[in-house]
Amino acid sequence: MTACIVDIVELSDPFPVHNDTKEGCVLAPLLFTLFYFAMLLDAFCYCNLEVNIQYCTDGGIFNLR
Repeated sequence: MTACIVDIVELSDPFPVHNDTKEGCVLAPLLFTLFYFAMLLDAFCYCNLEVNIQYCTDGGIFNLR
C-alpha cells in the first residue's frame, strides 16, 4: 500500500506503507476511534450547534403541569 501526505498547498510523493494492525488486534479499534475523532473534529470545528435540554424538577417524570 502507498500513502501520501497532504499539506495545505502541496501533496508529497507517494511512499510505501508496510506496517498495519492485524485483524483482531486490540489496538485497531483504538486507532480507528482516534482517527474518527480527529476527522470529526476537523470537519465540525467551525460549527456552533447546540442541543437544548428541557427538564423540570417539580414532580414525576410525566407531570406536565
